[in-house]
Amino acid sequence: MWKGWGWATTTERLAVQKVRVLGNTRVTAAQVSKLGGPMVGLNLLAMDVGGLERALSAHPWVKSVAVSRRLPDSLVITFTEHAPVALVSVSDLYLVNADGEPFKRAQPNEAMDLPLITGIERDALVSRRDETRLVIRRALIALDAYSRSPASTGHAISEVNVSDSGLTLVTTSGQEIVLGDADVEP
Repeated sequence: MWKGWGWATTTERLAVQKVRVLGNTRVTAAQVSKLGGPMVGLNLLAMDVGGLERALSAHPWVKSVAVSRRLPDSLVITFTEHAPVALVSVSDLYLVNADGEPFKRAQPNEAMDLPLITGIERDALVSRRDETRLVIRRALIALDAYSRSPASTGHAISEVNVSDSGLTLVTTSGQEIVLGDADVEP
């Protein structure tokens, strides 16, 4: 049995010939190669798939990644990328996903037409990450609830300000909608 395993993990017959990358729009093929290293020619069974997943997860747009082997000669890499739904201002601007997770510092070429969440201190984001993420999530729930209401027609939200007194939504025309500490229903 050991001889069979030894052969299977070293034979060129099970070497990677094809790498399929799925689900990526932000992560380029060049970035996959840079983060994952050379894959073509490696033995499929001897590969450290978990290590490859960890390496690819280092890309800021990657929410999750799954690497699977397809015998006899293929590797499939499936990405789930973060989808930005807002920006949060904490000394710098960060992109935020629907889970309330700031996942990447926003770059000028990523200037998206997204609502801005303000009033969150950088120290809070670092020292009380889970609590602060819930505050961001609450702001996102308020944004979603507003966007589904009739009041939103023609009055998009440009900013959600978070303060000790609660949430304030600011429309693109400058109108303020003070929600205070009221619970926001999803």
